[in-house]
Amino acid sequence: MKKIHLAFGLLAALVAQGASAALINAPVPVDRYISFGGFDWAWAGPCAPETPSCGAADFSYQGGQGWRLPTVGEMAAAPPVGAFGTANNFRCASAYFSNQYSHCDYADAVAGYIYNTAGGQAPNTNEEFWAIRGVAASVPEPVSLGLLGMGLIGLGFARRRRA
Repeated sequence: MKKIHLAFGLLAALVAQGASAALINAPVPVDRYISFGGFDWAWAGPCAPETPSCGAADFSYQGGQGWRLPTVGEMAAAPPVGAFGTANNFRCASAYFSNQYSHCDYADAVAGYIYNTAGGQAPNTNEEFWAIRGVAASVPEPVSLGLLGMGLIGLGFARRRRA
C-alpha cells in the first residue's frame, strides 16, 4: 500500500511541475509573432500580465528587446485573433514571457478574453495577453544612396556656380 501512495505522490509532483516552464531568455523568433499595423505583436501568455491572475508576465529579458504591453490606443487597433493563425496552428510566444506557462489558449482569445484595460476587464485567470514592439521604419538602401548622391551633386553645382 505504501508503494501505491508513493507512486501517486510522485505522479502528483510531476503533474504539478508540468504547469511550470523555463523562461526562454532569447529574442522571440520571427515565426512566434506577427507584424500588424506598424508593430510586432506577440501572443505572450495565457494569463493577464499582472496580478490577480494565474501568472505575471516577465519582461526582464524581452523588455530589452523592445517588447512591452500595448497601450489602450494600441490595443484598440490590435490584430484580430485569426491573424495569429488557426486554432490548430497559431503563433504563441508564451515561453518567452512566462516561467510558468509555455502555451496560449486560442479558445479564450476567440471568446474575447484578451487582456484589455480599455474594455474594463479586470485581470483574471482566463485572459490571454499580447506584447508589442515598434517596427523600425527602414529606408531601402538603394533609395538612401540615390538621395545621398543627388545631394552631393547639388552641392557640387552650388559650389561651381559660386566660383
